[in-house]
Amino acid sequence: MKTQEIDRIWHWRTTLFVGFLLAFVLLLGVSFGPISLDFMKILRTLFGLSGGLQDEEKILLLQLRLPRVMLAALVGAALATSGAVYQTVFRNPLADPYLLGAAAGADNSGYPQLSAEYLLKSDPQVIFLADAQYGVTADSVSKRAGWSQISAVKNKKIVELPADIPSRWGPRLVDFYKLIGASLAKVS
Repeated sequence: MKTQEIDRIWHWRTTLFVGFLLAFVLLLGVSFGPISLDFMKILRTLFGLSGGLQDEEKILLLQLRLPRVMLAALVGAALATSGAVYQTVFRNPLADPYLLGAAAGADNSGYPQLSAEYLLKSDPQVIFLADAQYGVTADSVSKRAGWSQISAVKNKKIVELPADIPSRWGPRLVDFYKLIGASLAKVS
């Protein structure tokens, strides 16, 4: 490409400004919270200068807030990249996740919601109930309209999971996978 064409496409001043703006917003993001941290002390701590945060405040910054803000920035960048890929692949500036059905399994809250039609069509071999603590049992599932034809219901392979592990993620994720593995071993 010629230099003039690149200058029309990419404006380095804009890129530099947006980069500084992003860094400033990330620094602001780590300074706000239930425990307020001084902005200048945060800068001193990050650059290793004297007069920065001490003890608990330093731990709060480096082990809690900074990783969370960086993760949020990475997730945002990943979502922006995926949107750009959709728009590039389909050569359509209005392309969105619904174009390929990537968002069809989520409701407005962002949690996956499978429709009854989808579940009946997919005919799962095993069903895991993460809402057993709310009164949903293997018996109540088998009485749902049309569900008697699902292989998991026919073969009594409905597993009621304990309330604590599937409803609270984080460190329990490994426990959740172990529970699923043990449950699959029992029903197989």
